[in-house]
Amino acid sequence: MASKRRIWGFTTARRDLLLGVTLDLHAPLFTPLICSQRRSPEEDLWVMDSNVRELNEVYDLVESLLSRERSRKRRELLEGMRASLCSAMDRY
Repeated sequence: MASKRRIWGFTTARRDLLLGVTLDLHAPLFTPLICSQRRSPEEDLWVMDSNVRELNEVYDLVESLLSRERSRKRRELLEGMRASLCSAMDRY
């Protein structure tokens, strides 16, 4: 099942937050994954073509970040990411 591909889309603000966190954490697993997405023709939309396992790893990272984030703006970005990741993974 993990080999099935899923599309996950997110805004530039969410991409920048996630990329910054992965670089700060020195998380070599996530940095190439976050950098590998492509810009959509739609304004301010990034698209990641991943398998369920990769999306689940990003989901776990977002959950971990949410548990310790205090900034309201960053929490809102992370909550949006979590919701969109659930939608992307829900098809398996």
